[in-house]
Amino acid sequence: MQNRKELLPFYERAMTLMDYDPETGELTWRPEAKNGNRTNPCGAKNYRHTGKPKCLKVGVRIDGVSKSLMAHRIAWFIFTGGTFPVGEIDHVNQNPFDNRWSNLRDVTSREQSENRCDQSKYGIGVYRHRNKFQWQITINKRRYRKGGFSTAEKAAEARRNFLSLNEGNENE
Repeated sequence: MQNRKELLPFYERAMTLMDYDPETGELTWRPEAKNGNRTNPCGAKNYRHTGKPKCLKVGVRIDGVSKSLMAHRIAWFIFTGGTFPVGEIDHVNQNPFDNRWSNLRDVTSREQSENRCDQSKYGIGVYRHRNKFQWQITINKRRYRKGGFSTAEKAAEARRNFLSLNEGNENE
């Protein structure tokens, strides 16, 4: 994410132009917002190159400079009265378009990766690579990777062993 200080004016501008409903998770333009031909709800769905949903994005302009901001971060900023989360914002139900307040939580990067839907198939840090499995761990910003396992269970076991030898200092 870009520097929060750099984006702060855009979030503050969004706070003056939009309303957030914590029950439905919708951001809507305020009637007094001069938003041209835009309709009342804010945001456009954004997808990854694989076609998986990523998030809702909302464009905010200040003095001719536009920034595309994530709707869940705007919702957090508005609901908390102008503060950013300490860590990352996680969607509890793994639906990136569901921005209800009850579905958003402030988590560490590690907790965020544990809640990723693509991690549940083989376990955290275990991936299929061609016909074999491999594990990956990041410890103190250094990435460790080992592959060539015949099953996901063997890769997960090797990952746990490596992690226990390194005192569990994982910070993914």
